[in-house]
Amino acid sequence: MSIEFPCPNCGQTLRTPDGSEGRKARCPSCSSICVVPSSDPFLAPESTAPPTPKATDPWQTPTPQPSDNPYAAPQSIDLPTPTEMGDLRHTKVTFSELFDRTKDMFVAHWMQALILGAIAFGINIAMGIVSNIANVPAQIAQNQAAIIIVSVIMQIIQFVVQSYVIIIGIRFSQNVINRVPDPLKNIFTSLAPLVPVLLAQLVVLLITIPIFAITGGIIAGTVFAARGQNAIVIAAIIATVIPAVIALLYLTARVFLTTYFVVLRNNGPIEAIQNSFAFTQGNAWVIIGMNLILVAAMFVLAIPTCCIGPMLFGTSAMHFFGIITYLSCTGQWTDSMIAPR
Repeated sequence: MSIEFPCPNCGQTLRTPDGSEGRKARCPSCSSICVVPSSDPFLAPESTAPPTPKATDPWQTPTPQPSDNPYAAPQSIDLPTPTEMGDLRHTKVTFSELFDRTKDMFVAHWMQALILGAIAFGINIAMGIVSNIANVPAQIAQNQAAIIIVSVIMQIIQFVVQSYVIIIGIRFSQNVINRVPDPLKNIFTSLAPLVPVLLAQLVVLLITIPIFAITGGIIAGTVFAARGQNAIVIAAIIATVIPAVIALLYLTARVFLTTYFVVLRNNGPIEAIQNSFAFTQGNAWVIIGMNLILVAAMFVLAIPTCCIGPMLFGTSAMHFFGIITYLSCTGQWTDSMIAPR
């Protein structure tokens, strides 16, 4: 007799063989990993005991049950931590683990990486052509207002297209991880997360604005106050810019998983940012280190390939690293996810 239960993420009915209670299963519809329940929830008998109210908020403080002993000590309450969410479990990863997993995945799936890079490269080239064509009438008319308006519109369109490319990359990497025979399947039609991804990126941008504002204000104030004293100005710039860069790198690492929670878990923008902060706790510097390694690798690759290498492999390398980081930090990673070459 098989066990039937709904996927906690998308509601799809899953069926596993009898005796698989407590094991992990992957939903074929949304690819999320869930734990097989101990009994069939669809056939569970009705309980005669009064139902226990369930909190709709997963972080809501549970109500302590009264004790029959009036002299009993107050009951302690085990609060759920924001790093445990359904089938996800906060997991601390090391730099070597992320490096080896990313390297192994890239080596095993370099052809798929080339396909993803070519798609992103083609979309960027098309956007550049469209942008140049759109600016031609305003340039011919030498209308500065029209040039500015067209430039702003094209920047907005490019922002939307880049968000769409991010969704494509996440879906493609997910298909590669799941060993889907055709990794291009359904990656162009999943437009549902586009608006939440756009909103999440805007919120992240708003979070970073104070860092730029404070840094720029300090530098401007120092330049104004120390006119003619170049040594003081240079020292102030160095003392201000270095902490600002470190703060931006750290913040970028903490929100690194935001788009993955939006696309793969159907989170809203704020919820996705909160979950990204929760699951990158203790992993931020590892993520920063891996990002710097990837940037350095793309820079080295650009020299012998005349910048073509990073254009074709940079996008796929970042997305492969991103999906591996998401799965590793949320406790979903298994070594079997990387197929042998």
